[in-house]
Amino acid sequence: MERTEFIDDDGKVYSLPVFEMMDPESLRLKKERQVFDAIVDSMVQLKETGLDRVPCFILGDLVFSMSRDSVVDNLDSCLEYYTSIEEYEICQKIMVLLPYLKT
Repeated sequence: MERTEFIDDDGKVYSLPVFEMMDPESLRLKKERQVFDAIVDSMVQLKETGLDRVPCFILGDLVFSMSRDSVVDNLDSCLEYYTSIEEYEICQKIMVLLPYLKT
């Protein structure tokens, strides 16, 4: 998967996955695992940095971010996805993040 450096407004550098622009259904079918992996990585960044928002991935020319406000919905979606593909170690990682990010 292609990655690129992204520098936020505060000068912090992130290595983000880059996806070509496509409709949401094609993105889900072709890159679902990579998108969910990027979301989990962003959740880890939220926990480690204590920031309210971190960049998640780049789609075309758009940078998608993860915020603490949306984290519970995203955690639920991630748990559902990783459970469906029986990636229980990642589910455990998400469950550990939950108490830190729900505050």
